[in-house]
Amino acid sequence: MAKATTEARRQLASRSYGWAQYVAARLTGIGTQVTPNQISLLSIPDRLADPLFLVPLGYAAGYPWLGWLAALLAVLTGPCLGRLARPAAGLWRALPKQRRMAVLTVALLIQAIDDALWGSRVSLLVAVIIIAAGSLVTCISRSIAIARRLEAPRVAGEAS
Repeated sequence: MAKATTEARRQLASRSYGWAQYVAARLTGIGTQVTPNQISLLSIPDRLADPLFLVPLGYAAGYPWLGWLAALLAVLTGPCLGRLARPAAGLWRALPKQRRMAVLTVALLIQAIDDALWGSRVSLLVAVIIIAAGSLVTCISRSIAIARRLEAPRVAGEAS
């Protein structure tokens, strides 16, 4: 059973950091009062992070609807689709969260210069377009991967 859980989780370098392993060990250790449901509840601010950053990005770029669209698509790329589509399926990781946040960070750094020199918001507009389009590609790729996986014949004895 542990093998299936390991395969479904995406590999993150941060999981191998000493501090992350220390915190995980303390949270899951014997005698702790932290339950799996509480850990799941804490992961909700992670799902909320995309809308909290992307909606204002759309407003700042001058296109609020584009920020809302980017936020919606980013949330749809989340774990419910990601756990069903395997990495081997192709482009399913086209624009995962860490890449969305990297695009946003670079855009904000460029925006500081852009605003000071020209007073424009082009970098923000480009960022919200990249994030919305990348999230859409990710949703489509994951959906295709899930459909292929569902259509694939099952091997005898394979868990459902």
